[in-house]
Amino acid sequence: MCYSNRIKLLGSCNGLLCISNVAEDIAFWNPSLRKYRIIPSLNHDLLPHNTLLAARIYGFGFDSVSNDYKLVMISYYVDLKDRSFDSQVKVYSLRINSWKTLPSMPYALCCARIMGVLVDGYLHWVVTRKLEPDQPDLIVAFDLRFENFDVVPLPGTMNDEESNMNLEIDVAVLGGCLCMI
Repeated sequence: MCYSNRIKLLGSCNGLLCISNVAEDIAFWNPSLRKYRIIPSLNHDLLPHNTLLAARIYGFGFDSVSNDYKLVMISYYVDLKDRSFDSQVKVYSLRINSWKTLPSMPYALCCARIMGVLVDGYLHWVVTRKLEPDQPDLIVAFDLRFENFDVVPLPGTMNDEESNMNLEIDVAVLGGCLCMI
């Protein structure tokens, strides 16, 4: 896994780490047991003309219903001509040792966070609906059990788009709860 000591942490859950190297090899590693599993590599789809890979983010967590660790990979693509975006969502299941492709997510990444924030079986990221600077930020949650996305309602008056226009937000875990910064 190690090429010039550049290992990225893609997530952690229950003492299990998900790591990646510069060659984009990904492994699940349990340091206390000194065991690991390199997960199958992905063939990334070819990009259409005038499209760039803008970001690739990950989320790692445990689905207690299926007793399965899952890795979510979201690749964002931006069309340089019309400033539109699209995404490709893939989920790896440790239990069945394979990847599957899900429908694209209709949101764009707002911050450079590479890892999703895991709380109660949901991975969370800050996103936006459009690639325009005056669009309010949203928090989106990925349900590890049902493998779908949903918008998390913002607290109190922040649900009003007018009051949320110029705020930059981030998410984290505090005391086992999702917190917004």
